[in-house]
Amino acid sequence: MCRMLTLGLISIILAGCASNPNLTREEWLDIHNETYPGANAEEVISAAEEVLRMADPNDVTFTHRQEGFLATRPFLYYFVLAATAGQDFYDLTVTDREAGGVDVSLYMSRSNSSMIGQPTGGGGASVTTIPGNATPIQSPAAYFGFWRRLEYFLGREDTWYTCDRIKAARESRDDLWGHTDNICGIGFQDNLPPGYQE
Repeated sequence: MCRMLTLGLISIILAGCASNPNLTREEWLDIHNETYPGANAEEVISAAEEVLRMADPNDVTFTHRQEGFLATRPFLYYFVLAATAGQDFYDLTVTDREAGGVDVSLYMSRSNSSMIGQPTGGGGASVTTIPGNATPIQSPAAYFGFWRRLEYFLGREDTWYTCDRIKAARESRDDLWGHTDNICGIGFQDNLPPGYQE
């Protein structure tokens, strides 16, 4: 019996350590970049801002630059004896193409720290903070959701990709793996755009 429990525990641990597929440089560039013929930089930047405002209208802030923006979104996840606080980052760059239209690059990342309460004996307690650095988001599913929503606001996609629709696409396609926390995680809203009807 003890041996079965040990094997079960090891299986769970190893399943949790499964790594993401190794993608080539070209595959990663394909996930982070899109080209929109006939579009201009201002309309793409405006559509990208709208995607993030729809997802979290109260917490997203923008630092604008000529060719795009850096958006940030703070978050706090509170659990009974622990909490995680951090920020999501969305770095968007739009470049005009000589042949017309634009190239768009998006890089998402997340920075977070965890806080864990611990008893110290004698009825006391302390908090341990585990700092974290910004980590690039390596999830094709998260980028897929962002690009489809951007294309909706550009008038190139008729369907609004709700969180359920994004997750259904991820489950039905082998090339869409990873989390969708940066667009559909805790604290995000799954609102429909004004005037949209299923």
